[in-house]
Parts: sequence; structure tokens; C-alpha cells
Amino acid sequence: MREPGEPTDRSIPFVDCHHHLWELDRLEYPWLRNPGDPAQTAITGDYAGLRVDWPAERYERDAAGQNVIATVHVEAACIPEQAVVETRWIDGIAAIHGFPNALVVFCDLSDDRAAETLESHLATSSLVRSVRSRPDRPADKAFRRGLRAARQFGLSYELSQSPGGLVDGLRLASAMPDLDIVLGHAGFPRQRDATYHARWRHEMRALAEAPNVAVKISGLPMADHAWSIESLRPWILETLDAFGVDRCMLGTNWPVDSLFSSYDRLVDAYRTVLIDARLGVNEQHAVLHANAERLYRIPAGVTAKTRPA
Repeated sequence: MREPGEPTDRSIPFVDCHHHLWELDRLEYPWLRNPGDPAQTAITGDYAGLRVDWPAERYERDAAGQNVIATVHVEAACIPEQAVVETRWIDGIAAIHGFPNALVVFCDLSDDRAAETLESHLATSSLVRSVRSRPDRPADKAFRRGLRAARQFGLSYELSQSPGGLVDGLRLASAMPDLDIVLGHAGFPRQRDATYHARWRHEMRALAEAPNVAVKISGLPMADHAWSIESLRPWILETLDAFGVDRCMLGTNWPVDSLFSSYDRLVDAYRTVLIDARLGVNEQHAVLHANAERLYRIPAGVTAKTRPA
């Protein structure tokens, strides 16, 4: 257990498995153009601080102190017609800055042309590793057809479900055992009362029974704006206990979670929880970077020369 006031050990490298970049004049982001999208404010409250450009240089400044060796960029909800354009732009950023090192791209998997769109993403960037979709319909037949195309292209699927929908994710994982699935935001628990926590815990443990599902521990401050290490701790530890240290990764959800924290404070909280839980050094390496490197196929040799400044 760390002593109060003791500096956080940042010596173990960190792969940020979930962050975004955007420039408002480059692509159309309806949720960022809207001064108060009710769907967004219900999650984040006032998000005026996000309605500005968030380029690679700003991410570099925010992440500079955390020994970040690689990152995974997640599409930032531009209009679907520009999804491949976004992939091309982020691929260009990677060529200049050395990150991101893997891309999660958008595709409407229910669309009849989903396979064609996925091919376009793959032709645009060699960094494409995974796909997410809106809306997320894991039980829909057309959606599963798109998922089969993703699987054939060697892509994983980013599951975006909260308690109540995690059961659908389990059914999907069982029906498509050769599809790698990554659950976002630790199942995105949106409430913090004991009854909700028990439901989330039950569904997370059920989903974890599927060996083809991994999980990102990220985005927790979106439902806990005044968070502390103690308020995050049970959600992090329960996720680790359910999925095991070999199927858990850590992400910052940057810059969305910049509304509630600095980058250093959030990642230091992650590091502190792992240390306080007495995870061994190898286990900490797994959760902080090795699992993300494996699951998003980030070559180990790439990270040493592409660390954000």
C-alpha cells in the first residue's frame, strides 16, 4: 500500500487503449457542433470544454508525464460519410507523430455495404485493428453479417453496452467464438448505487465467461464526475477479478475525461489501484501495456521509437 503523499511510480510503460483526436474544421462532428446535445449532457454534463480542436500536439502535452509508449485511437463520432476520411487523417498523424499505433474505426455494420466500407478502411491505413458501430445491435442479423465480414478481415469488435445489454454481448460472444470482442469503458456503468453495482458485477462476471472477450477499463469518470481513487477502486478491481489480468487494459477516454481530471491524475489513479492491490510487476506490465500491445497487434519494436513527446 502506498503511503499518503508518496509519488506514483510511473516507471512501467503505459499504452493508452482508448483516446480520441479531432479538429472541428476538418470533419463534421454533430455532437461537438451542438452546444448542448441532450444525449451527451446526460453523460458528461456541460461539455463546452470539448468543443475545441484536440490535435495530436495537445494530447502529447497532456500525456507527457505518463511514460506513454503507444496509443489506440478510437473514432470520434464524425458523420458516417466521413469515417474513412477520418481514418486517412489519423493515419497521417501517426506517420508524423509516431502515434496512434492502432485504430478503432467506425462502420455501420448493419449496412449492406459494411464489408466494402471495412475494405476501404483497411486500404487506407495499415493501423486499422478494430471496428465499432452506432447503434450497437449485437443481436441483429444484419449487424452480425457485418461482424462476420469484420472477422474475415481480421478485425476485432468494440462492444459498447451497459448493464442490461451486457447479456446480448455474451450471446454474441458465444455465437461467434472466433471473433475477438473488446468491451468498452468497463461495461459503461452509469450509476453508482449498490443495487446497480450488483447488477453490473453479475453481468460482467457472466460476460467474462466468454474467453474471446477482453475489456477496457476506461471512461469511469463519465458517471462519477467528482471521482476519487476510492470511488474508482471497486469498479477497477471487480473488472480485474472478473476478466483476469490478461484480458484487461487501461484507457483514458481522452479528451472526454479531461472534463473531470488531468491526464496525470487519472493514470496515476490507475497505477495506484494496481499497486495497492498488490499486483506483481509482470501483472502490472500486462494491464498497463502488454495486453493492449497484444490485442491491438502493436509491435513491441514500434513503441520504443514512437513515444509521444
